[in-house]
Amino acid sequence: AFRLFRALFYRGSSPGAGRALLSSIAVCARQQTTGLGRALLRQWIVEARKRKKIGFYLTTDAIRNEKVNRFYMQAGLKLASTYKTPEGREMNCYVLDF
Repeated sequence: AFRLFRALFYRGSSPGAGRALLSSIAVCARQQTTGLGRALLRQWIVEARKRKKIGFYLTTDAIRNEKVNRFYMQAGLKLASTYKTPEGREMNCYVLDF
């Protein structure tokens, strides 16, 4: 319950000023590998640029999350840091500057 409550109010810890936070993106299993996730990410980048952001960042699980981590790296994001949450989850922080 604590983790869910904290997630509702999470605004990130920006790795530098001027970047937008992408807090969540998801594609149902049937739509994976169709390009829908890439299309959603591209459109989100268009919106972030309209809002004059210099880039964006996101966090995702580092462990047992290879598919998602690979997706972000293939999209051009760079691993900025790895950290542990208060519950002990190891997280990756990715950044992409425009």
